[in-house]
Amino acid sequence: MEALYNWELVISSVVMAIIASFFSFHMIQNMQVSAGKNKWLYIMLGTISIGLGIWTMQFIDKLGDDLYFVATYHTVYTLLSFLLPIIASFVAFSMKDKQRNVSKAAAISIVVCLSIFIIYYIGIKSLKGNEYDGF
Repeated sequence: MEALYNWELVISSVVMAIIASFFSFHMIQNMQVSAGKNKWLYIMLGTISIGLGIWTMQFIDKLGDDLYFVATYHTVYTLLSFLLPIIASFVAFSMKDKQRNVSKAAAISIVVCLSIFIIYYIGIKSLKGNEYDGF
């Protein structure tokens, strides 16, 4: 069976992820020079932007796949795949500070990478009519 894609949706998912990444990097820069309420505002804005960017990239990319069946989604799994990258991004942004610490950077990377990995499989699980059981 040949894989088919809607390339406009695939490319738009990448563009959305790039836009979210640039916005999040800007929020990290602002967070590093801020204190108090402003710092938490930048953490929340960065968290939401990168979390939505991760989820949007995954979800739009899934819509771009030709799945050979009518795709509908389980609401609970879809909401879980929506919330997980936002929560993981919040953990990562909260761990970020002005110090350059290799072990902390590695921990942040692991948290974000694991969330991406997990939401990918939750996204597969959320498809109704899907014969693949990832769990």
